[in-house]
Amino acid sequence: MKPLIGQLVSEAPVITDGAWGSLLLGAGLAPGELGDAWNLTHPERVEAVPKAYVEAGSRIVLTNTFRSNRITLERYGLAGKLKEINEAGVRISRRAAAGRALVFGSAGPTGKLLVMGDTTPEELSSVFAEQFEALAEAGVDALVLETMADLEEA
Repeated sequence: MKPLIGQLVSEAPVITDGAWGSLLLGAGLAPGELGDAWNLTHPERVEAVPKAYVEAGSRIVLTNTFRSNRITLERYGLAGKLKEINEAGVRISRRAAAGRALVFGSAGPTGKLLVMGDTTPEELSSVFAEQFEALAEAGVDALVLETMADLEEA
């Protein structure tokens, strides 16, 4: 069997999903509210996003877990729900994909900068390992680090 990406690109152009934040805002997410928390509180609204992308032809959809790392979740009082939020994000996107698209686990920046001394490489490594482990255990097809402004964080 070919590696996952090799198999995808050999079959046809690969269309992936796009903006999640703007679609969640359109579904009622308040500015400044953590969209990832909606995996637990509004799963039907979250599911509408990857479902629309699959219906439009996306062969890869992400999970609604862009900010579901311990550092960000702590700011919202949700660090204790890290595993639950990540698992729900995978479950929601997997259900929306309905076997028609792969599900890649999304991880974004923590909001802390190494250059400013806000964090350490060891803390970032631990934070991302924790989130990636939750996503992998929940059954993603691959992991995606995205929208990093700090190359060292990535």
